[in-house]
Amino acid sequence: MWVRAVVLKNAFDSAFVEWRRKPIAFVGYGGVGGARAIETLRGVVIELQMAPIRQEVNIAMEPYLGIIQNGRSLNDYDYSCRAERRCSTIWSGGAKP
Repeated sequence: MWVRAVVLKNAFDSAFVEWRRKPIAFVGYGGVGGARAIETLRGVVIELQMAPIRQEVNIAMEPYLGIIQNGRSLNDYDYSCRAERRCSTIWSGGAKP
């Protein structure tokens, strides 16, 4: 069973009015754990009337460890390009409330 972070859920609840009907994108890291965390959060944000973007960015374990242990950055991988495309979907009005 995958459990969402209580602190993050509390942040969503406390800013419900401000975030209602706003688009939200997800970035997960660590392989399957990140994908499962995003999966559980999608249901939460839908119930809070946010508009989740369908695509997500998942950072696999190897690049994640390279960033943490070797001081690399996301710019060393293609994830930053994918994340920028996801964000441009939001900024361009692709996800309208």
